[in-house]
Order: sequence, then C-alpha cells, then structure tokens
Amino acid sequence: IDNLKENEVPICFVHGIDDNFTHKWHSEKMYEVNKGYKELHLFEGADHAECVVKDTARYQKMLEDFMAHVYARDAKYIV
Repeated sequence: IDNLKENEVPICFVHGIDDNFTHKWHSEKMYEVNKGYKELHLFEGADHAECVVKDTARYQKMLEDFMAHVYARDAKYIV
C-alpha cells in the first residue's frame, strides 16, 4: 500500500465482494492511496478470482473501457 502513494501508472482494481481470501477493503485502501489514474470495480457474488466468471460481459467491458481511457490519456502505458 505504501508503494502506491507515489504510483503514476494507471491501475484497474477489480475485486469480488465475497472474496474470503483477500478482503475487498484491501483493494479499497489501495485505490484510496494510489496517486495515479485508477478505477475500482467490485463484483457482487464473486469470491477470489471469480469476477470474470460471475459477470464476463461486465468484466470484458470494464477492461476495454479502462484500456481505451488509458490509451486516450497516455499511450506510453500500453504495451
């Protein structure tokens, strides 16, 4: 979390609300302290690493929108 305080690389935080391995407040805290462009997406009913299977269409659109925004904003981050 401390390392994100000076981060300027765009980050898309994705977390399942029902994650019992890593609690959603970890992503919320990282989102809060991150200095750079950021997005936080929480998925209802998703356990650890299940967001993509709980709502594949939403997950895909979220990633496409995030990448389009980052590319439009600063293409140097696109590999």
